[in-house]
Amino acid sequence: LNIIKKLFNAKKADHGGTLDPLATGVLPIAFGEATKVLSYIVSKKKQYEFTLKWGEQTDTDDSTGRIINTSENVPKKDDIQKKIKEYKGEIDQIPPIFSAIKLDGKRSYELARKGIEIKHNSRKVNIYDLDIISSLNETTKFNVVCSKGTYIRSLARDLGKSLNSEAHIIDLRRTFVGTFSIENAFSLDSLEKLSHTANIKDALFPIERALDDIPALKIDRNQANKLKFGQAIKVNSDLSKKEVKIFHENILIAIGHISDGLVKPIRVFNL
Repeated sequence: LNIIKKLFNAKKADHGGTLDPLATGVLPIAFGEATKVLSYIVSKKKQYEFTLKWGEQTDTDDSTGRIINTSENVPKKDDIQKKIKEYKGEIDQIPPIFSAIKLDGKRSYELARKGIEIKHNSRKVNIYDLDIISSLNETTKFNVVCSKGTYIRSLARDLGKSLNSEAHIIDLRRTFVGTFSIENAFSLDSLEKLSHTANIKDALFPIERALDDIPALKIDRNQANKLKFGQAIKVNSDLSKKEVKIFHENILIAIGHISDGLVKPIRVFNL
């Protein structure tokens, strides 16, 4: 984030969805007014490709940690295929102790590094899709589409135990977040090369890209001025009790909520 902030000479920047230290892949970054839509990005579905190693559990649930449990049992592909069906849909999941979750104002991983015993409560997450890509010897590679808040390291850990083995992640790659996919992503190296040309802005998407699944509403100048001052406006629209992205002359003015013919602004943009 700091590197990219300098490359774009941005005064304000933030990212959508922290990646594990081991992980690679898509990290949406927003500048200026676009930081106001990050909450819409991180709440979307995410897709990962991950490889787990059977027979070993680590304290971090990935290969950066120390081994704490072992098993000589390596599940067969057919058994793994049957078991992953149980993980599709809404499941209960306990986050790893090495995570960014806060406990009494401290990050969980900070406490874990000090050897303090941690117990997280389980949480509901959704696994929309989970498939085997390949399975070879002591490793299996998966593709998963999941909801916000899902820990893939926890998924690997739980898969291991439910198949009478142990497991941890050795490779993790995020391939999309909402409408932002790996095919559209730029590596740090490619951005640094672009920064030496006049084409670095080619790496930017318009702010509304993060709001692709929200209906659009067009308004006039007078209505736009009212919204910018936080005032509700009357509209004639078939949309009801919905969030909408609001435009005046193709410029995004706000995100609002429609109810009973009134639009109340939720987020106002100064573009």
